[in-house]
Amino acid sequence: MQLVLFATGLFLTAFIIHLIVWHIRLPQKQTFTLLIIFLGLLFISPLFLKLTPSLFPYKPCGISEWFHVVLFHIALTLGYIVTYSAIEEDSPSLCLIRYVADAGTDGRTDEEVRNFLSQVPIIEMRIEASLRDNLIIKEDDKYELTEKGRRLALVFKFTQDILGMRTGG
Repeated sequence: MQLVLFATGLFLTAFIIHLIVWHIRLPQKQTFTLLIIFLGLLFISPLFLKLTPSLFPYKPCGISEWFHVVLFHIALTLGYIVTYSAIEEDSPSLCLIRYVADAGTDGRTDEEVRNFLSQVPIIEMRIEASLRDNLIIKEDDKYELTEKGRRLALVFKFTQDILGMRTGG
C-alpha cells in the first residue's frame, strides 16, 4: 500500500507543479514542458527522498519496487499528456461532442452538424498547433513534416499497422 501511495503522491506532486507553472506563465511548448516536469520529477525523486526523511516509510525498496513506480508514473504521465493534448486546443471531436451536447435531448440534425463543422476552423486549429509544436513547417505555401513530425508519424503508422487500423478519420 505504501508503494501505491508513494507512486500516486509522486504523480500528484508533478501535477501540482504543472498547475503552478501554468498559473505563472503558460509555456510555449506545453507538451515538452509537461514531459520535463513529470519525467524530471521521477528522475530526481531518489534525491528528494534522501532529503526528506519523513517519506522514508513510503519509499520504494529495491529495483523491483522502483520498476513498479517508474512504470506506474510513466503510464499515468503519458495518459495525462495524451488527454491534455486533446483539451489543450479544441479537438475536432470535442468541439462536435460539445455542440451536440448543447442541444440537450433534442439532439442535432444532420444539416445542423454539417453546417457547424463547415463554420468551425477545426483544421486550422490543428495546423497552428502542429506548427507551434514544430511537427510541421510551412515553406513556399507548402507544409512539410519536421524530423520530430516524421518520428511521430512513424509511431502512429506503426500503431495503426499493429492494430490493423485504416488511415483516416
